[in-house]
Amino acid sequence: MIKSKVKNFIIVILLLLMTVCLSACSEVRAMTMTNEDGTIDELVYVTLNQEEIENSGYNLDEIKQRIETNSMNEANRIVSSFNLRIQIALSTITDEETRQVLQSYYDGIAVVGNVWEENTYVIGIRFEDIDVYRYYYNITENNTGYSDIEEHFLYNTVYYNSTNLYADYHDLYDRLSSYYSSYYTDLVDSENNQLLYTYVTDLHREHSNADYVSRIDGLYYHTWVIDPNNIEENIVIYYNLANQANCLLVCLAVGLGVLSILGIIALIINKKRKKNTSE
Repeated sequence: MIKSKVKNFIIVILLLLMTVCLSACSEVRAMTMTNEDGTIDELVYVTLNQEEIENSGYNLDEIKQRIETNSMNEANRIVSSFNLRIQIALSTITDEETRQVLQSYYDGIAVVGNVWEENTYVIGIRFEDIDVYRYYYNITENNTGYSDIEEHFLYNTVYYNSTNLYADYHDLYDRLSSYYSSYYTDLVDSENNQLLYTYVTDLHREHSNADYVSRIDGLYYHTWVIDPNNIEENIVIYYNLANQANCLLVCLAVGLGVLSILGIIALIINKKRKKNTSE
């Protein structure tokens, strides 16, 4: 499962690099992805400009190895710290229901990625579900969004509106971008960082106000480019549902209309036939 997911989000990232992330500098970027199975990936990717690095006197392979090693160590520290936090909490909580919830969160995050695709490095933290994500970031406010229905005669459009919950939370990205900027100040462009959010679904009937939509391996990737100056911009996902009662009425009306027309035609033909017979 994880290998398949990694392949998918690498492809998406490379597509994004070709469309919205082109730059002459090496860059660190962040993407949060909600997968179709409910897991959430907090991804960080670094794109290295080989010519720029080599012209600066660095060895590309050495830099790649350092980035990979330090990034993996940092990601593993996040996972270990999370599980330790749960263990400490369990040692102080006696309420059985709360303990069961906390125990279900243990091992609820894992490292994904840690791969190079040419000169782009991808690493991420996968959260088992939204509850684990909320616990990790201590999110208590109810900002899950709201639904709205726009009614039409033959169908209704269901809208799901949400503020971008993931725009403010990028622990792995914050840690790694700080590391990259500290050790590779002359190579990494820290002034042009970009935040991306991607929603993955296998339903083709789901639409959105995303900036980009891609279809890869039967899945649909809706991607928003987050404006740091408008971080509260709404994410909208919508789909159409048939109004079954009205559709049935239309079908019955059309059916009765067709039967009426056929009946009239039959009467006319029958009258002509009788007239011809009497002559």
